Parts: sequence; structure tokens; C-alpha cells
Amino acid sequence: LLAIAAETGVVVWSAKLHDLVDPDDARNLSHVGSAGFAGKSVCAAAFRGWLACFDIDSGAQNWQQKISSAGAVAVTGSEVFAVDDAGDLHAFAASSGSQLWKAERASALRTPLLASAAGFLVVADGFEGLSVYDSTSGQRTGGIRLDSDPVTLVALADGDLLAQTRQGFLYRLRLQQ
Repeated sequence: LLAIAAETGVVVWSAKLHDLVDPDDARNLSHVGSAGFAGKSVCAAAFRGWLACFDIDSGAQNWQQKISSAGAVAVTGSEVFAVDDAGDLHAFAASSGSQLWKAERASALRTPLLASAAGFLVVADGFEGLSVYDSTSGQRTGGIRLDSDPVTLVALADGDLLAQTRQGFLYRLRLQQ
């Protein structure tokens, strides 16, 4: 994980999200998904590594958890969410890294994840749909199947959910309580 000064392009700090050492360099590679921001911290996870949060200014590690994930990390004001390589959805306290809850088999491997401001977590299930979870309890509250192949990108736009599939179809969905 690198912090780069936007004005100069200079690396400000760097941090490792794995401790793999293997004689075969190809096996030492670790994929890092999208990072998320929690106040003055940046959080990221690595496949075959761990989930960790770092101080934005100094790069000092605030905490880490042994979670192997190649997907995006989602952050709300006080929680950090990640789907591990077994498909389990995890919630951690952003300040301490304490595990809050775990939802087993929430997704297939390497799927995107999004935390919604409305208290929902939307997880691409790795097949043709999206599953919706309550961000405070981890309980599945709903979902939707899309008439296409797997979802590859999930994002928010003006409060609505955008989901793009591998074939390029783009869906705009509205989450309602």
C-alpha cells in the first residue's frame, strides 16, 4: 500500500499487507483491493495477507486482522467491512479492529463490496446478483438477481446503487427500507 503526494508524485509512506516469503517470487504476489477511508485512517486488504488500517499522515499501522481478501474494503463512519477469500462478510470497529460480526458465505471469491450510507451493505454474490445486509447486525435483508452474468463493479450515485456486469450491462437500483 502506497501513499503518494498528489502534487509531486513522491511516495510519502508505504506499508505491507502480507508477510509471505517463498522461494518462488510468483507465489509472493499479493493482490490488494480498493482502499477505504475512516476519518484519518486508510484501510485495505490483500489476498493471502491481512486487512489493516493505517494513519493517513504517517503510515503507522493502527490495527490488523488476518483476513485474506482480494476485494474492496468498505468503510462507514465507525466500521470497516471486507469479504474474505472464503466468501464470509466481516465487520470490524474502525478505531480498534475489534470484530463486530461475521456473515458466513455472503459471496463468492473476489467480489466487490460497497457500504451504503443508509445502513445497508451491498455485496456482489459472485453469480448474477446482489445481496443486501444490515450493516449493524450482519443480517441479510434482501437481494436482487440481475438478468446477466456476474456483477463486477458496485458504486453509489446520488443515493442509488450502480451495478455493472462483466458483459458491460449497467443497472441503477434504489435501496429502500
